[in-house]
Amino acid sequence: LTMQIEQVLGENLVGVYLHGSLSFGCFNPQRSDIDLLVVTEHLMTVDDKLALARLLLASSSHPYPVEISFLTRQQLNPWQYPTPFDFHYSDAWRAKTSQAIDNGSWREWQPNNSALRGDVDLAGHITVLHERGIVLAGEAIASVFPAVPTEDYRDSILRDIDAALAE
Repeated sequence: LTMQIEQVLGENLVGVYLHGSLSFGCFNPQRSDIDLLVVTEHLMTVDDKLALARLLLASSSHPYPVEISFLTRQQLNPWQYPTPFDFHYSDAWRAKTSQAIDNGSWREWQPNNSALRGDVDLAGHITVLHERGIVLAGEAIASVFPAVPTEDYRDSILRDIDAALAE
């Protein structure tokens, strides 16, 4: 998957980073997913997002689900919370992503629209990345990702707990 992401993004790619259960050594094949963060120099084109969506639809859950967020250097520095992102995919978004490709609404995945969203979970993901993350391609974690303020990390984790309890 990393090589295919590199092919799609080319010179725009800064790095691909593994975090989560697999990086901690507690991956459970029955229920874990593969957690990735991808950083680019600039916002991706809508065509790059389409190519990545097709790639992820074809590869996620074969054999394990993938959850992946794409961010730019500018979205990471200076630090913002909730953290903006350029594109996200998880199997929870599979039907929505597939439908967008089928009905043509993928054309609305314009860089300026998606960059306005923020994800509180990224504060937790980036903190874990600093502790146990693995560089799959590209630059070192410390040179790409800022330190997450403790209050943002704590809020991210508490919101995750609240969401889990609600489910």
